Amino acid sequence: MLLFDVLSHFFYYRWFKYLGFSGFSDESHLKISCQLLESKYHSSKGVIREINIIGLKSEGVCIKSTAYALKLFSDFPELFKDSFQVNFLLEEMEVPQNQNSVFNWCQMFFATFENPQFTWIKSKCRDILANKLSDVEISSIHIKILKTRYDYHTNKIDENTYEKIILLQMKNQNIKDLMLVNSFVPGKGSTSHELGYLLNFLLDIYNDTQSPKLLECIHNLLEKMHTIFVQHKVFYSGVVRRGNSINVSGILLISQAFLKHTLLFKDFRYANSAYYLIDVAKFLQRKNLKNYISNTLPIYRYGSPYKYPAWTLCYFINALSLKDKTNKTLKDEIGFHI
Repeated sequence: MLLFDVLSHFFYYRWFKYLGFSGFSDESHLKISCQLLESKYHSSKGVIREINIIGLKSEGVCIKSTAYALKLFSDFPELFKDSFQVNFLLEEMEVPQNQNSVFNWCQMFFATFENPQFTWIKSKCRDILANKLSDVEISSIHIKILKTRYDYHTNKIDENTYEKIILLQMKNQNIKDLMLVNSFVPGKGSTSHELGYLLNFLLDIYNDTQSPKLLECIHNLLEKMHTIFVQHKVFYSGVVRRGNSINVSGILLISQAFLKHTLLFKDFRYANSAYYLIDVAKFLQRKNLKNYISNTLPIYRYGSPYKYPAWTLCYFINALSLKDKTNKTLKDEIGFHI
């Protein structure tokens, strides 16, 4: 699998603009991906981080991937077997004192937020964020915004303060400048992965607040993103210009934001762009000998090189589910099957 994936990814990327991306049916990809998540990434204590190109699994549990899997299991129980359970031991998990831990535990909080079955997990998240991560310095905008949303939902700030903080953070809507202050690694430029998070968090916050000012900000950002997509027919890792790789997790997160926007405002332009981005991931899964999806195209570039992360698979499942919902909505709206 090592040599095949390296060589095939080299040619996929080299001839990217000439390739016709296609996969199996959406239903087949959804079934394959859910089976992979259960059989290859799921352990008795949670969801592992990744599988590398020679088939070795990472040790331990990945907090954010476990959170995404829990959310998928809650939202789409019909896609998984009854045996899919996560009995991970929160007390045994290390909590590094950095902004990535704040991100991971906020994600876990929101993944279990609406499900009474996971009240104990939500309570543990609040305890960790209050007692172990309260003094962590956060430099990345998408993590600051996520933490602000957490503060609102735990009644630490009111709605007016919530809106003001978010609008202040998004005062500069230049994507190039945002990319400089949105990385998981302080002082390092970010990728489409982090920008995809930011777009989705802003849409979640709009659902919380229904703020007209925030909506205007979101519209402006997405218009700029759509213009970039039209120029390149994809989002490269650095987003604003052509680069030497495509972050697959990033384009899947951006496709989710485009589809959420379509569902809210029935703008088919964004759905069409999202479908193309999802087709890239479908193509990569179809061409992989074991149906894995790499985090980066080509697989040997920056961003979990030579690995197939669990979170990329979770984003793919989410994107396919949103695509199905969007198809049904647009069919009802315009009497047209997409």
